[in-house]
Amino acid sequence: MKQMILFIGLILLVGCNSGRTERVGNDRDDHGCIGSAGYVWSVVRNQCVRPWEVGLQLEEVTTNRSYQSGASGVFSTNFNKVELFLPGADSSLILKRFGDEWKDAQTPWRLVRHPSQVGKQELWELLEGDVVRFQAKPILTQPLYEAEGN
Repeated sequence: MKQMILFIGLILLVGCNSGRTERVGNDRDDHGCIGSAGYVWSVVRNQCVRPWEVGLQLEEVTTNRSYQSGASGVFSTNFNKVELFLPGADSSLILKRFGDEWKDAQTPWRLVRHPSQVGKQELWELLEGDVVRFQAKPILTQPLYEAEGN
């Protein structure tokens, strides 16, 4: 009798699990980034990143909602490009550096760095046209790299 109960229990256990073939975290995109873990492909870094871990974090300044949304900016290694991850956007946006501003003629977005003395806080603003939409204090703790090229 014990063997019969054990056998029926085993059949029920196998039957309940047979429909599950997909494992958690098994959602890699075309670049191998695991979206469920928060990874996205960064064009400027050429790797999977979690934008909030490696970039500039920006909080929404003007909002009609009861919550604050955020944006992230991931810089290329030489700081000549920034890739913006905006809330609700289907893809990232890449801006090129011109002094203390990153912009592109094809988009109204521009990231502006208001520098201060080294070791003191700087102000960063992400503008859409002339309107400040997001603002942040930098995660970066050193002056921006002044390399030529990309």
